[in-house]
Amino acid sequence: MKRVIGGLGAAALALVMTAGCGDTSINDIETITNPPNPGVDKLLPKERLGIHFQPNGGTAEDIDEMTPLVGLIRTLIKPDVKDYVGRLIDGAPPEARFLVILPEEDVDLNFVARYASDPKVVGWELENEPENFLGWTAQQYVDWVKGVAPDVRSVMGGGKKLVAAATRPMVQDFPNTLNYNQDMIDAGLLDEVDVFNMHVYTKQYEKVPAVENVYADARAAGKEVWVTEVGENDLSQQLDYFLQVVEVYRRLGIDPERWILYAWNDDTLGYSLKAPDGTPGPLLDAMVARDG
Repeated sequence: MKRVIGGLGAAALALVMTAGCGDTSINDIETITNPPNPGVDKLLPKERLGIHFQPNGGTAEDIDEMTPLVGLIRTLIKPDVKDYVGRLIDGAPPEARFLVILPEEDVDLNFVARYASDPKVVGWELENEPENFLGWTAQQYVDWVKGVAPDVRSVMGGGKKLVAAATRPMVQDFPNTLNYNQDMIDAGLLDEVDVFNMHVYTKQYEKVPAVENVYADARAAGKEVWVTEVGENDLSQQLDYFLQVVEVYRRLGIDPERWILYAWNDDTLGYSLKAPDGTPGPLLDAMVARDG
């Protein structure tokens, strides 16, 4: 059954949080968010933590620095950076692992086939925020996936995963983005991919219980759920925000296998884990300290 979520008032959302998802009530959320940091010991282990890497301006030295800290490096290919990304992957340490976005403009099957037997590439993500960057409807996106997924699977090699595109966070432009995700599922997206994908920005925790239905549908279909972008563009708040948001979502019944930080290098929007002068922020410091 398709669930269309209308505008829920604060009282209704508080009731859902008290009686519905996970093991958390609205009072529990308040104890997590004030004070905001639930403890550095909550930082995810390397195997569940990833980071997004913008290839424009990125270097092999960046890859070397990220590899010991995360279990997955997410990046993308486009015609102007594809060869460079290939060289970065080829030259990365043997233990590095990559998730590569295939954009609509450049689903290069030769590039995919090149890594069919290379353990450094673990999956291929089919576009990114299609409703945002392409202006597609949910049906248009799923139709595109149904057209390209079989071809990608035919050359990508065994043991690798096809990852659906995430939309903008489901708590934003509420309930439109949430309903877009449900529409993708209703149109058959989960039949085509191995991983359902989410983006998480901002708090708006009172709306998170509504996301659990979509999450539950993906789980019921036997799919993994990954968050391929989560971030805060205030360097000093990145650690507090990340620890908080992972804990809140977990207590509300949403516990994805992977959380990928946005981003290693995005000074334009302020999401980089380092200051422009190269000084690491508290989140990056905690990642280094976690592993000694």
